[in-house]
Amino acid sequence: ERCPTTKWIETPSQFQQHCATGDVMIHSSKSKKKKKKHKENNNNNDNKLVKEILPPYDTALVSRAVHIIRNPFDNIVSRYNYHRKKLCKANESDAMLVRYTPDQDGFLSFCQDMDEYYSDPTSSFDDETTTTISSSRLLDKEIIQRMKKVPCYNDFLRYIQWHNLAFTTTLNLSLPTLVIHYEDYEGDKFNNTLNSILDFLSLEWKKKNAAEFIAGKTYQEDYFSRTQVRIVMEVMETLAVVDVWDMIKRYF
Repeated sequence: ERCPTTKWIETPSQFQQHCATGDVMIHSSKSKKKKKKHKENNNNNDNKLVKEILPPYDTALVSRAVHIIRNPFDNIVSRYNYHRKKLCKANESDAMLVRYTPDQDGFLSFCQDMDEYYSDPTSSFDDETTTTISSSRLLDKEIIQRMKKVPCYNDFLRYIQWHNLAFTTTLNLSLPTLVIHYEDYEGDKFNNTLNSILDFLSLEWKKKNAAEFIAGKTYQEDYFSRTQVRIVMEVMETLAVVDVWDMIKRYF
């Protein structure tokens, strides 16, 4: 989350700075935001947890990195499912939940709404300096027009931006990096993957029984047409740095 695939274009230096920040959940009684919270809400509940963003730490403290990669199609649909669960917890309107059903139709409805929102120059974002991926002058208009044939195309563009920047950051910091693919955790490969991570980080496994890894669903064939998959492949191959393309080309 601190290296965000958010709705704005980031430079390598901005991305690195965000990676060097974090947040912590603390009791409201110890929070610097307590006074502000009390002005907004007179209910004094010292047991309530609030999030505080910590100041950036020195990147020299980082000695290694683990770069995890998931199939982009599965990643984008899983993010939709996560977003829908948040709407349910927030008790959003029934009309919205009816439109955003936990299936392909709901996903396509959500993507239609998001793609229209991000393409609208009058849309208001969290930050006045926000530049959407699809509105950036850094991308060729032809690429944008091709990607608009793919649902949630902004998410795919953010996906490749994030992995490019993550790779660039580890390169700039000269960090030994272990690349792990999501499917490396599945089935009989789990123990070998776990051991490779522990060895790489010089850590010992102190629990005898690891929690079972529950793999996420795959959505590529059911949610996307062959034409859409081909468009994503061609655009990502164009935009990805060589090393990143080598990491993700297996998904096409």
